[in-house]
Amino acid sequence: MSGIIPKEDAQAARRWQPPEMDPAARTAVQPPLQTAGGPPTAQQFEAVYAQAEAQGREDGRQAGLEQGHREGYAAGHAEGLAAGRAQAQQERETLQALLSRVTQPVAALDAEAETALVALALELARQVILQELRTQPEALLPIVRKALAAFPAQAGAPSVRLHPLDLDVLRNAAPDLESSGVTLLADDTLQRGDLIVAAAAPGQTATPDRRWRTRSREAVSELDLRVEERWRQIMTRLFEEGLQ
Repeated sequence: MSGIIPKEDAQAARRWQPPEMDPAARTAVQPPLQTAGGPPTAQQFEAVYAQAEAQGREDGRQAGLEQGHREGYAAGHAEGLAAGRAQAQQERETLQALLSRVTQPVAALDAEAETALVALALELARQVILQELRTQPEALLPIVRKALAAFPAQAGAPSVRLHPLDLDVLRNAAPDLESSGVTLLADDTLQRGDLIVAAAAPGQTATPDRRWRTRSREAVSELDLRVEERWRQIMTRLFEEGLQ
């Protein structure tokens, strides 16, 4: 390649001139503290310092808020976690207590239920008998006659022990009982509707905790027909029939 510029290209060439700078552009790139008139004044320094101080305080406040938020969240999280664990432990203990009750021996639970059921049945039976005696006092007479018929003849002359009020009712309903050799005895330890038929030597008291009992020495027999005993017999019979 030749280093000589052709004539036609040389005629089109122009002399290079440096570009003019805009005074406004030169002012914009100057430092903020530098003015066209000279170095920055004390007021300008104070303004810049105040602005920097305010910005520093704002940055510090934001940083403090963020740190406080983080620390508060951590503390609240730890406190909530501890409370949740305590509640879970309490619920676990309650559940264990319930499970221990559920896993009790079935026989013990059945015994408790049976005791409550028998007590309720006895009370209902007593209320029914009392109501029947109030409305139909003579309803006691068939029970007495059946008891006397079932009493063993070899035991001797029977005696009937019953509540004083029932004794008055029985004497009015069946005055022939005493004339036939039956001894009627008032016993205020018995409840309305209770009945005990016994044959014993003079001064001998019957024991109410058994239906039948024969004492070989005194030849004493008794038939316990108290409300509780009669109802127990019914419950026993129903239970035995249910097992068949």
